[in-house]
Amino acid sequence: MNDNDTIQQLFKSKSIIITPITGKGRVNRVYIVSQGKDRFVIRINSEEELSRFKKEVWCSEEATKEKISTPRVLDVGARNDAAYMILNFVAGSNGDDITENRNKVWYTMGNYAQKINQISTQGFSENMISPGIFSDSWHRYLDYNINSLDAEDRLLSLGTINKKQSEQIKDRLLKLRETKFKFGLIHGDISLENVIVAKDNVTIIDWGCAESSIVPHMEIVDLLQNQVSENDDCFSNFLRGYSMKREEYESIKSEIDTLTLLQAIDKLRWAIDRSPDQISNFSEKVIAIASV
Repeated sequence: MNDNDTIQQLFKSKSIIITPITGKGRVNRVYIVSQGKDRFVIRINSEEELSRFKKEVWCSEEATKEKISTPRVLDVGARNDAAYMILNFVAGSNGDDITENRNKVWYTMGNYAQKINQISTQGFSENMISPGIFSDSWHRYLDYNINSLDAEDRLLSLGTINKKQSEQIKDRLLKLRETKFKFGLIHGDISLENVIVAKDNVTIIDWGCAESSIVPHMEIVDLLQNQVSENDDCFSNFLRGYSMKREEYESIKSEIDTLTLLQAIDKLRWAIDRSPDQISNFSEKVIAIASV
């Protein structure tokens, strides 16, 4: 059964207009559903993604408590071997499409990030097993990557790192183990693409990458890896919105750099085990980060 049939069943009516949103959703199939004067957004994916959708419901509810503008989830479930999520429609322009007041939008995203990072979680990782509780642990994740830096390490045979670099990286990771970090929720994909802007209101969307992690470090790691440079005005405005002085950022920059390297190495190890076609791409990222 195709998505249109599933949506027709969910809305129990043929008097709806279904419009696919193309070029925005990277993971889900996204549609706008119009029913009379009402409009909704529906996201559809494989049934295995239902747990991720349920995580997004929890994140959205917690964010709303913190007075963060985010779409309200109206329903989530599975039908016809597909997971679905229905949200209220938020009018406005996608952040990627705006040309004015971008600095103000980045300031607001920084303010939202600061509030998101204060949301309490237990555990570590993207996989939420019950409300606010995530499946992994920081020390297991870190120790796995420390212990993998041995003489039999596949990263050595791939030529991604050499023996000296391996020893240096292990020293850096061991220092992380001695550091007392704060943990909380991170959005994991703060970007212009994931906000809707209407006049003075900025609405943050798509909690699929949200996870329990080190704050504020890992929010900044993802931001700098995927969205902005630390020398950009938009990053400066993000920090201002977060109420973080540049000096405070500089004081944790060495930890952020090491966490960036750790994340890249862990993703490469994942590719070696589960997605060989991505080994080259992730290996190149580790080489680039390790050489800085």
